[in-house]
Amino acid sequence: MNGISRKIYLEPEAPTEEDNRSDQKRIEEELKVRGVDATMTWQAMKKLYPLCEKADWKITVSLAWDEKNWKVVDLEAGDRSGEHYGVAVDLGSTTVAVRLVDCNTGKILGEVSTFNGQIPYGTDILTRIFHCQEDPKTLEDAFDIVEKFVQNKMGTEDGEDPIGLACDTDLVGTTSSNYSVDSVFDKFGASPQRWVNQNGKIVYGSVTEETKNALSYLHELYERGVLDKNFALRAQNNLRDLVINGKCGAFFGLWWTPNNPLMDVYETDKEANWQPFYLQSTDWQNVYDTFQDNKYVVVRKGYEHPEIVMKIISVLFDYSRYEAKDADEVNDYFALNVEPTARPLVINVDYNEATFQITKDIQSVMSGMRKEKSLSAIEKSYYDAAEKFIQGKSETAEDWAAYESRLAAVGRLIEGNYRSTAKRYLDDADGEIPKSLQQLEKDTFI
Repeated sequence: MNGISRKIYLEPEAPTEEDNRSDQKRIEEELKVRGVDATMTWQAMKKLYPLCEKADWKITVSLAWDEKNWKVVDLEAGDRSGEHYGVAVDLGSTTVAVRLVDCNTGKILGEVSTFNGQIPYGTDILTRIFHCQEDPKTLEDAFDIVEKFVQNKMGTEDGEDPIGLACDTDLVGTTSSNYSVDSVFDKFGASPQRWVNQNGKIVYGSVTEETKNALSYLHELYERGVLDKNFALRAQNNLRDLVINGKCGAFFGLWWTPNNPLMDVYETDKEANWQPFYLQSTDWQNVYDTFQDNKYVVVRKGYEHPEIVMKIISVLFDYSRYEAKDADEVNDYFALNVEPTARPLVINVDYNEATFQITKDIQSVMSGMRKEKSLSAIEKSYYDAAEKFIQGKSETAEDWAAYESRLAAVGRLIEGNYRSTAKRYLDDADGEIPKSLQQLEKDTFI
């Protein structure tokens, strides 16, 4: 087998009074007799003495080709020419394969493969190249890009006005909504619709100076054309249509946005390339969570087994994920990131850092640091879906969304060192704002 390395066994004549050539010259001339014109590296020279003398001048030289000449790179005592091995690496876009090869025979002695660690940055080379380019680092960077989108009338047909940042009329998001402008409020340290601690006093975040500054900035974005000129007229379904039909340049979304609404985009146009960016972190230590929940699990008074609610939750979100051997169907269903209202009890329960830990565990398996069997049932469902998409074995929107949400989107949060905050609650529910005042607050913001 011819290659860029060789091992040759030599038995040059030992030095005598008549033949006083240097050890280096002796070996190089012996190689010429074998038809190899080579020079010796400094690393090999350092091994000449006392190796050659101790080996009774029975030695094996290792040669490497540097694209111009052969170089002696190593020396060994005795005949070791039969022990000539090489490593062949196939660096694929999805898989890295390594083979141990007997360079004398060409026989493959062993093989191992793992997922390419660059997978979180895109399934193809072109996407990864784009990832290496300068990404927006701040909100202002992103808004500059959106402004160019509008100025160049992208996503429009004749007679249509371009739409930059799609935005909900509520402006402030919830734990399950897209299209808010929460990131702008975060930029100014504002916490609208929440109670905050300012200098030891609990005040309503919507009336703080920080919120006023954020609203002023939003007005500037509106004037620049970054913010959708007709956002006050949009309904949720209309916003979804803008995204699906490629009519807007950007929107603020949650990590599961690939499942909803972008899964519908993928089904319509697989070439559409929405990219997630994590642009800033937030300090929530002075912000309180209030009782804003609008969904409850209610047990009828006097019901004989009220504990059934907690048992169902325990089975769905604990037992089926970590213990059950026959819950694949349930976990595959949850892996779709279905809307909580489509789940039993209309609720989702998990550990505080579960979203990030699941992705970290999947990344560890794909990088070869952990075994696949170490994944929990729910992690295995996400892993299988993402793997099928990465390997090109599936083009379903569900598997694409599993990859884009769990690896791409959450991967951005992990890369940006995002940390969930421990929730702090007020002692009672007196802080809940009446519906009439909530509507007045919304109208005032707009």
